[in-house]
Amino acid sequence: MKNIHKDMVVINSKDKDWLKKCNKSISQTGFCLVTDVIDDKNCTLGIQALKHSYKKVINLIGPERLERFAEEGIIRAPMSFEDYFFTLLENEKIQKMSELFVSETSILHLQNGFIFPPHNLKSESESESESLNPQYNFHKDFTRYMNGYVASINVLVTFTDITNTDEIFYVVPNTHHSKNVISQEYCNKNKISITAKAGSVLVFDSTLLHCGGPNRSAGNWYGVNNQFTRSFIKQQIDYTRLLGNELILQQKSRVQQMLGYYTRVVTNLDEFYQPTEKRLYRANQG
Repeated sequence: MKNIHKDMVVINSKDKDWLKKCNKSISQTGFCLVTDVIDDKNCTLGIQALKHSYKKVINLIGPERLERFAEEGIIRAPMSFEDYFFTLLENEKIQKMSELFVSETSILHLQNGFIFPPHNLKSESESESESLNPQYNFHKDFTRYMNGYVASINVLVTFTDITNTDEIFYVVPNTHHSKNVISQEYCNKNKISITAKAGSVLVFDSTLLHCGGPNRSAGNWYGVNNQFTRSFIKQQIDYTRLLGNELILQQKSRVQQMLGYYTRVVTNLDEFYQPTEKRLYRANQG
């Protein structure tokens, strides 16, 4: 396998036209790799934050429950455990991608952290649970066909290097916006194993078929998937209720908007009959 597949467009975020080139690649093949988005220091901090978050998830949910749902190594809503993950939402380049590729009022549909161990360290029971996990079967994170209308993108951050033989993450080029059912057989035949330096992000249309791989590297893979959608699409988790007003109001305005704070649903008539500046669902949110 070549280091970079012919369909894999790699763009340095320091290139003055990186956004335009990335947008073109996503439109044509469904994905693009952008380098130098997260610096080395923040990659190290990200790995530490994932480790700390996962310990808290295990204490909160319990390992048996995670195993039952085939969610070992997955941290949902990591910003609720470690403040570090707000910095990803504050990242100027990630914000620009969410705003240009989706909408200026895009919101965070989900933020999930990942710690995936090497394949050769997994037990037989773990391998069996992996085969049942939808993360390891080709799927779309946004399944509705909308005739080319971009409603959602994913920004997958890797905190560790991924080589061409590691098989951490696969994508299937040109499967975005397809209204036809595409078989797992086709996906396995046409998949690309992503290669990336730590601090890079894989940006892809959420209608692109993709899945996790077995991780044939020598160590854990650490990463975070951020999915951004149009503001009228429901989030995977109600972040405003999860995090609470006090914590959300500590964040910058755009991050508050990303978390869904500007598109809250009223729960009573008193909340409904409020002046514009006090409304839960603010004007001009797309």
